Amino acid sequence: MAAAKAGKLALKMKKYVDRVLAAKRAAKFADKVTETGEDLAARRAALAAYR
Repeated sequence: MAAAKAGKLALKMKKYVDRVLAAKRAAKFADKVTETGEDLAARRAALAAYR
């Protein structure tokens, strides 16, 4: 009986952990997408220096 409850609890916890990890990945992606024009200009200049 206790093992069944522990299994159910583990599944619930996994669901919430997966949601948190997905939110973390989405936030990281959003940070990359919302770079300012200055950030993009600096990156473009850095890439041009390698050519």
